[in-house]
This record gives sequence, C-alpha cells and structure tokens, in this order.
Amino acid sequence: MILRQSNASRVDDVLRKPAPKAFRTGLTALDAITSGGPRAGHLFVIGGLTGQGKSSLAKQIALDVSVDEPVLYLTLEEPVDEVLVSVTAKLAKCSPETLRRAGVDPITLADLNARKLHIHKPRAPITITDFETLMRRTQCSVVVLDHVRELRGWIADGSGKGTGHVGPTTISQALSDVAERTGKLLIVLQQIHAPKLGQRPQLYDLMDSKMLAQRAYLAAIVWRPFFGHDGNGAKSDTVTELLVLKNRYGKCGMLHYRWVGETGLLHPFTADEIAALECCKPKKSAAK
Repeated sequence: MILRQSNASRVDDVLRKPAPKAFRTGLTALDAITSGGPRAGHLFVIGGLTGQGKSSLAKQIALDVSVDEPVLYLTLEEPVDEVLVSVTAKLAKCSPETLRRAGVDPITLADLNARKLHIHKPRAPITITDFETLMRRTQCSVVVLDHVRELRGWIADGSGKGTGHVGPTTISQALSDVAERTGKLLIVLQQIHAPKLGQRPQLYDLMDSKMLAQRAYLAAIVWRPFFGHDGNGAKSDTVTELLVLKNRYGKCGMLHYRWVGETGLLHPFTADEIAALECCKPKKSAAK
C-alpha cells in the first residue's frame, strides 16, 4: 500500500520553502515582468540572429548582476581578451576601438575590479559532461554560456551521428537539469532562424532544438526590426525589441530598448518615442 501525503499538507510544505533567489538584470522592464529577475536553479535562454545583440545583452546582464553576485561568463567563441575589452567598454560607455586607443580611466578600472565577473574560455571544445563538472565546481551564482551550439556533440557530422554526438535534445535537458541540481542561474545563448519579412521571430525559430525553450523558465529573443532595412534612418535602426516569449514568473511581452551602437548597451525607449517609430516599421512584401 502506497501512503501519499495529502495535497493540503504538501502544498503547505512547498510554500514554507524559501523562494529561489532572483537576480536583477539591470533592465527595469524585464525585472518587472519577471517579478524581480530570473531565479537561481533555472534556465534563461536568450536567442537572436547573428549581429543583433544577444551576446551584447548577455554581457550587459552579467555586468549588472556581478555588482552583487559572482558571475562566470563562459565564452566558447570569442577570445577572453575580446570579451574583457567589450565589457570594459560598456562600463566606460565608449566603443572597444576608443578604449584601445585611449586606454582605461582609473574610475572605470576601479569599477571593473569591484565587480565579481569571471571570464573563461576552455582550451579545447567541451562536452555537456565537462560543462556539468564546471557548473558543480564553480563558486559563481550565475553562469552565462555563450553559446550552446559550440558545445561538443550539439551538431552532428555529415553522417548525422558524429563522434561523441549526443544531440540538442539531450544537451538541452542536461542543461536544465544541471541548473536545477546546482542551484545556479544558467543563461544560455542560442541562434535563431531568420523569420519572414514583416514577421517577428517566435520560440520555434530557435535553431536545432525546441527542447531548450521547453525546459527554460524564461526565454527571450533580441530582435532589431529595422536592422538591414533601407530608408528607416539611423534613429529607427537603434530600435531593439526584447521579445519575452516564455515567462514562468509572469506575463510575456515585448520590451522596447534603444541600441547604442558604440557600446552595445540597451537603454529603455519612452512611450512617445515608440509611438513615433510605429510609422516606419518594415512592411510585408506585396504578393505578386
């Protein structure tokens, strides 16, 4: 005979447990709709096309969180030095090129040193097992994985199998599980397929695996609707939409930001600025 705890008793036990720690991202609107930010032990997926700002957004969040909490930025693409220059330029509010030319001022250097940001790039491609080991060993509360397709075994070779290939579904499940087991917030970056002209991307546009979005507590896509469209002007090209397409903490929605090209920082648009730009949104091509 199986004795089961009553639902009333069980829910009381659950509610007595402390809620997972929330990490404020520094993006006020995102923190508001997530009731304080993404939580410890959860998976947060950031998607986007190449060059539209998903890595830049992840660096901005890492910088803000690292004021109070240790953050590990695991780069599987960019060299560590490039990431370090990029985050330092964000703090200095200048471009990386300006930073290299002019150097770092003492105030920015002190600010950088005060933050608990650790940047690491493995010497060789790592597997999901290697990543799980790293997650268990690190003392950081937040880990950023930039990005998931660079994990060994995510992409098969031409035969469809590949040496050590385990596949996106298995890796996606493992990422979610290791975040839960270690109690760390895991932020994962992933490419998306380009949507049709005039349409915004959706969760199914995440490349390779729907499982990544299914296992996430929070999934958002960085989208610049005027990027690459002629005739919209430099001002409209700075518009960035953060499409919150899955949110277990609250409502989904579209958050508007201004993209500052030199630094890659996102700043909130006012309601009036958003309304003024509605008239120049790219339209769908007329059917022939």
